[in-house]
Amino acid sequence: WDVSWQDAAIDDALAAQLRSLSPLAEFAIDIQRNVRKFCEEVTHVPGFDFPDPIAMCVAIDDSIVTSEVDHYVEVILGDGHARGQTMVDTLGVLGKPANTRVVLRADQARFHAMLRAALRP
Repeated sequence: WDVSWQDAAIDDALAAQLRSLSPLAEFAIDIQRNVRKFCEEVTHVPGFDFPDPIAMCVAIDDSIVTSEVDHYVEVILGDGHARGQTMVDTLGVLGKPANTRVVLRADQARFHAMLRAALRP
């Protein structure tokens, strides 16, 4: 989530700019209302974060990535509160080889440009 909070957060000014681009953009911003409230009350991210769009931008053009690491990662599949969580072995304590590229940072300006292009008619 760090890349989303650091490089894909949409503050109110940017949200207003994006919203004005098209009916699709208006919809994309308006449906973030509950996410924005969660960010304000829980994570304290200014505005709201956009994890899925930053992930798609990386998938479309991975040169947007400015910092990454390789780690061993597992998704917890058992029952209970942790189900679906990812466990990232950043310290290598499991002694297992890295199996996942973890994106730490992305080019924020390029993300914004890609987002604008996707939301224009």
